[in-house]
Formats: sequence, structure tokens, C-alpha cells
Amino acid sequence: ETSATSTADLLRALHRSFRPSDPGNRQMRRQAARRSRRDGRLHLCAKRRAGGVRPRCRRRGVIHQRRNPGGVHRTAQRGRPAVFPPLHPFGQTFRLRTAGVARNRGMLRTAGHRRPAAQDRRAFRTAPHRDNPAAAGRNGRKKAQGVNQAAILLGDIVWDSPQLFAKVREQFASLGIPVYGVIGNHDHDLNKFTDREATENYRSHFGPTYYAFDMGRTHYVVLDDIVYHGARKYDEQIDSMQLRWAAAYAERLPAGSRVCFAMHAPAMKSWRDERRVMESAETLMDAFAGHEIHFISGHTHINSNFDIREGAMEHNVAQICGNLWRDPINRDGTPKGWQLFRECGEDFAWTYQSLEMPEARQLRVWGPGTAEDYPASVIAKVWNWDSYWTVVWYEDGRYRGSMQRIWCNDPDYIANIDSLKAAGKTVSKSQRPRTTHFYFKARPSASAREIEVVATDRSGRRYSERITLPTKE
Repeated sequence: ETSATSTADLLRALHRSFRPSDPGNRQMRRQAARRSRRDGRLHLCAKRRAGGVRPRCRRRGVIHQRRNPGGVHRTAQRGRPAVFPPLHPFGQTFRLRTAGVARNRGMLRTAGHRRPAAQDRRAFRTAPHRDNPAAAGRNGRKKAQGVNQAAILLGDIVWDSPQLFAKVREQFASLGIPVYGVIGNHDHDLNKFTDREATENYRSHFGPTYYAFDMGRTHYVVLDDIVYHGARKYDEQIDSMQLRWAAAYAERLPAGSRVCFAMHAPAMKSWRDERRVMESAETLMDAFAGHEIHFISGHTHINSNFDIREGAMEHNVAQICGNLWRDPINRDGTPKGWQLFRECGEDFAWTYQSLEMPEARQLRVWGPGTAEDYPASVIAKVWNWDSYWTVVWYEDGRYRGSMQRIWCNDPDYIANIDSLKAAGKTVSKSQRPRTTHFYFKARPSASAREIEVVATDRSGRRYSERITLPTKE
């Protein structure tokens, strides 16, 4: 639990944790120092009687309270951070590298995921690489120099098919960056009836279901908020054991730290009128009061950014595969993609990165007659909107003011479903459109010829789109 800025500092901090009265500890310190100087690795002995440190762990030797210190970066092994292998009875070796704390630059990609059907596995293999500098060849690697990068999978990784864990992990290993897992309700073993047994297969491939890591000045805490009862029955809560662990973690953080909680089910059901907040999430936020809090979640298959309370925000991320690999966009109209978090110094910003559009495209505009409920209005979709965005419009170059935010079904998604029905294809319940909150409307004059919509996010970045209205006879 140190903030060492180099492996040497980390070694000194770890050496101080040895029991000084034990002669075996002095020998271990000398041996560890020699090995670390020789091969650049950090060696920890896990056996108490061998004079080593005793990691805080429980149940079958799997480390649950592991956290990497600031200033070092975990290497990846076979698609997961190297700190996650099960604890070996004779010791554990971790390969760490310095992370350039002075620059504090980092990129974290978060994605809501679902196991692809057989016909979509090729898209799954290629899509995540498209905008990943770490896996984009020599030019991409050069661009990413000095920038720590990692990815978080926000759950439902194999969709009730645990035999695919190994293959999926192999695919993500090709990204060349650490990939952190979050367990979802569809990652549990359907044939087990206790939460512990149902997560065993997941843990053997992706590591513990709750843990923490640092990137730059941000502390990331991954939690398991699915309490599984078997046969696809579960509660969306964080259990008391994780809450106690998180509260102890909070006591060690400097005041005013930035903390991001990654978990599968959202802390707040933002689509409901009462904005219901998970009871255990309230307890968690109380424990981290005084810190800047962000929840990063999946599960709902829709996209939203809402404030839960003062100092606490939730980013609920849509699916990277569109709607269950069946439709080219998500049911709420969000393009398939992921949420990208960037940190540089004190700045912390997020952008939704579409798989099929450049980052500069963050909105879509339709002319009158497109949305059934608003036939006379221009409609704009701003899928990563939050309450600090502004959305204004211009008619034939003349400023017309702010657009009105509305709840709406996505015209493109409806058109896609209508085309499937016209082709005689069956449309399932899971393909029904999802009315959501990030749409805006404005009513142009009868003589209007060109409409421009400009959206500005909380960081001051501007995005715009123009459309030409048809000439009226």
C-alpha cells in the first residue's frame, strides 16, 4: 500500500514490512535485493515459516486484496495483469516496471461485452484493435510511448458459456495491454448454487472478483455486485465482505483522491423516474466521502453519464457489439464502442469511442419527419451527454439557442428493426427500441435550408454536424 516511484523504493518499503527480529528476514532481504538487481523483478515469499511477508489472502490461496502501488505498472500475461495468478505455496514473483509518475498520463478503455455468436467471432477478434495504439503496429506503438494503457471488461464476458473463458482471454491478450475483468451475472456457472462455487471458473481465468489498481493519480477499485443464488437468480448488491475491505482501503487514501469503481450492475438505475440507488452503493459512497467518485458499469446495454450525488458520478457503458451482436447499434441508439478515460496531470476526461466512426463524431442529426413523436422537429442524438454539456443549434448560419432535451426512440434503430421485419425475419423481445434521455429537439422555420447542431462537452470540446433540409415545393 505504498506510493513508491521506482522498483527500488518499492523494495525498500516491502523490506520494512519484514519482522526485523527474525534472522531469516535479514537473509530474505539480502536474497531479494540481489535477485532484483540482477533481473529487474520483485520477489515475494509467501511462506511465513520461510521468513517472508504474508499476503492478506483468503480461501484457497487466491489473493483478493492485491493492489499495485503508484509508480509501477503491471505487465500482462496471457491477457490479464500478471499479479493475478493463484498464490504459489513457495513464493510469488511479480514483474513490475516504472510507469513515469511525473507525467501522469494514462488511457483506460471500458467496454460492455457479450460473447459473440459463431458468425460474429471474426468481428470480435478484429474490432477492439481498431483504435488501440498498443496493438496498431509500429506507428501506433510510437504514438503510445509514455502513456500507460489498460482495458476493463465490464462483465458478461462469455454469456453463460464458461468453456469459452480461455479462448476469450486469449483474444484479449493480443491487445498487448493489461486487461482487467469484472464479473457479470452471465459469467457465473449455471450448475452451481452458491456464489463462491459459481465464480470459481471465472476466477481461475481472470483472477479475483474484487481488487484494486492504480493508473496515474487515479485509484481503480473493481467490485463484484452480483450475489448469485443459482439458476440465473441473483441480487444486485455489493456484499458486506467487500464493503469492509473497501472501507479499509478508503482509510489509506489521501484526502480528495480520485476513485473509480468498476462493477457490472449500475449503482443507480438512471432510467427510472425515482433514480433508485443501490443500497450497498450508498454505503460505499459514505465510506469514500471527501473523494472524487466515479462508477463505471455495464449490464443495462445502454449508455449514460449521470450524477448520483455531489462528488459521485456514474458512467453506464453500452455494448461494444451493438445490441447483442444482432443489431448494428445499441437499442438506445448508442453506436457500438467503448468509453475511453484519459488522465494527464490533474485533468480527467472521458469520451465515447465508436468502432465505426472517428472520435470527433459524437452526435447524429435528423431533419423533420424522422421521429414519429416529433414530426416537425429537427432531432439530435448526443450519446455521451451529461448535465454539463451544452447543445445549441443554428438555422442558415443564425444562432437559435439551446435545443430542448427529450426522451426518444432512436430513428436509425427503428429503421433497422423495420427492415428486419420487412425481410420476414423474427425480431425478439431483446430487440425492442429503448427510449432514452440523450435526444434533443428544435423546430425550424418553414424557410430553413440548413441546420447545424453544436454540442460542447464539460471539457470544452466542440462537436458539430450539419444537415441540409429538402426544398419544399
